[in-house]
Amino acid sequence: MKTGCINTVCSGFVQTDSQIALGSIIEPASKYEGPQYEIQLDVFKDLSSGGTWWLVFGRDKPVGYWPEELFTNLSSHAENMAWGGYAYGPKDRPSPPMGSSYFPFKGFGRACYFRKIQLMDMYRAFYDPQREDLSFGSESPCYGIVAGFLDENWRCSLLFGGPGCLLHDKDTIGAAQNP
Repeated sequence: MKTGCINTVCSGFVQTDSQIALGSIIEPASKYEGPQYEIQLDVFKDLSSGGTWWLVFGRDKPVGYWPEELFTNLSSHAENMAWGGYAYGPKDRPSPPMGSSYFPFKGFGRACYFRKIQLMDMYRAFYDPQREDLSFGSESPCYGIVAGFLDENWRCSLLFGGPGCLLHDKDTIGAAQNP
């Protein structure tokens, strides 16, 4: 069985909800400088099942799970977590936009974001990550990321995204990220 996918291209994810599917469009969508909509997602290991990792929408609607045999290195817990975006296109074409297509320095209401990022312990209690345990970065100058620890409403948060790049822009766009 192939592992390492971030979507349903690889087999393994077991869908348990008939209304919410991985890769589907969730509406309504936020608008640039307009209404912002959020969803809450939890991923946790179900110790009672022996090691199944569940995806839950809104803390109470199980969407599906990844069976424990997919995760050879997650027998007891996760060592690392990652949040962010992913944009993919053919190598010979311009890279596509990510999120709202605006760089994160544009701020809330303009760029994609995650807020109130929390981790879950083995007792399913949530806690905030410690600043010193976090690292942030973008693999491409075509996109950016801004991280912060703000008020109680935001806690650990990320703003991310970008316009993508034309093939000839990839070496020069970094300067446009930081005005």
